[in-house]
Amino acid sequence: MPLINQGLAGYNLIECHYHPTTMNLDPDSQPLQIDWERLSQISDDDEEFQLELLNMLATDVTDQIAMISSAIAQQNSKELQELGHYLKGSTANVGVNSMALISKQLEEAGRTEQLELATTCLAALADQQNKLLAYLATKTAG
Repeated sequence: MPLINQGLAGYNLIECHYHPTTMNLDPDSQPLQIDWERLSQISDDDEEFQLELLNMLATDVTDQIAMISSAIAQQNSKELQELGHYLKGSTANVGVNSMALISKQLEEAGRTEQLELATTCLAALADQQNKLLAYLATKTAG
């Protein structure tokens, strides 16, 4: 079945190549971290497909950020945990390790009901999303 029909979180051909711990959530200090080896493996070295995967992820992350914001407003820790878990998997599967690490912290914030940490994670994810979109814009502008 093609990836586009499974959704990014369901795409799991090989083990992820990131070892999540925690990440400094200060947006100004965090570059976008993409595991190009991972992305190359899942795309069979097809650069066009790599961009398609990153564009699909960017669309998905945009939707997830809106849902995270809503869950924070509703103080719904369980939803935050689930959204963090989903994003951790989908971003790691594509190799966007910086987002995967932030998502892991969001999942933990939801599990431990730390809404302040969840808000910080949301800001860090939005910053990473902006960096991803800026990168994709440079690739499609040429």
